[in-house]
Amino acid sequence: VQALCKLAGRKIEFMGKTYDLFPTPGEIANLSLSDLQCIKAGYRTPYILEAAKAVLSGEMNFNKIKALSTDEGRREMMKLPGVGEKVADCFLLFGLSKFDAFPKDVWIKKTLAAFPSLNASRFGEFAGIAQQYLFYYARETGLDLESLNRERKTAASCV
Repeated sequence: VQALCKLAGRKIEFMGKTYDLFPTPGEIANLSLSDLQCIKAGYRTPYILEAAKAVLSGEMNFNKIKALSTDEGRREMMKLPGVGEKVADCFLLFGLSKFDAFPKDVWIKKTLAAFPSLNASRFGEFAGIAQQYLFYYARETGLDLESLNRERKTAASCV
């Protein structure tokens, strides 16, 4: 993100420091694929350019997506090349404040496997907020599934 900002974002001065703003879709769309190679986004490079062009053309309209249900918004976001369910849910949650969006990365999948009673529907309209707490818990503890299963078996044998 910092490399993209440095490459294409406007510079501002604030309290004696210079900062690179996140570039607008137009600023990104004016770049070429070879321009973008320096940010080292790898296979994502063409996706960044295509997303900027889709926003700039109006093909991807975030105000319209915000007005849709989360499921409909996810389907719209997934029309962008390179955007799968997790990325769409991240954008819906963090970009559009759709608090029921529940991004599932590897840590969340491990957590859901460790605690089968937990799922997005359990948390309802605030599933995305709960997801953040689950993510934090998983990252902080390392969520060692083998240890959890051993503890469960030991606890069950003591009853």
